[in-house]
Amino acid sequence: MGRNRWTSSEQEDWLATQVPDYWTSQQNKTVKDFFAAVETGFYRKWPFVPEGEKGPGATLKGHKKRLRQWFANNAKKGGANRGRCKILRLRGLPRIKAAYQVYSDLYYKDKLKAMVDESYAEHEEAAREEGTKPEKKIAFRNRLVMQAFEDETDQVKEEVEKARERQDGISITPPISDSEGLSEAEVLRLALNLGYQQ
Repeated sequence: MGRNRWTSSEQEDWLATQVPDYWTSQQNKTVKDFFAAVETGFYRKWPFVPEGEKGPGATLKGHKKRLRQWFANNAKKGGANRGRCKILRLRGLPRIKAAYQVYSDLYYKDKLKAMVDESYAEHEEAAREEGTKPEKKIAFRNRLVMQAFEDETDQVKEEVEKARERQDGISITPPISDSEGLSEAEVLRLALNLGYQQ
């Protein structure tokens, strides 16, 4: 059981005939003029009686507001979102990591962490002795990882490049060989179907 309507069935029918003009006024950005015309037409047929109602429609201002609300509630085009719903791309396109970043992902815990921690402790000590501020640890670490990657064997570099191309759990992008010629939406759908995750 719905709420009681403030309009009579005759008023309801008349307002419903005004809906196409309401849509046109929205497109033309002339809603203010539309409501002026609707109010004039409505009050010619059904003059406003002060204190004829109780509640929000008891004043002329309140009654005009009710008319506007009627159109907001009853003049929606097809469906809840009326075609305006847009998908937010909160993630953006995934980017492929640099080779040294993939190298760090693969070898940091086992191979690089101890070397980075030891070198950074020495760097902090040297900075203290010189009375300077030490470099931030992340920048220091990235520089060391880049250098360590440059000094690696060709076999390790090849392994890193394969992991980078296949995106070994690093990104949601499928391998380039699987996604050639596909649209952006198709690449993302393929990635989800293949189970690639960030």
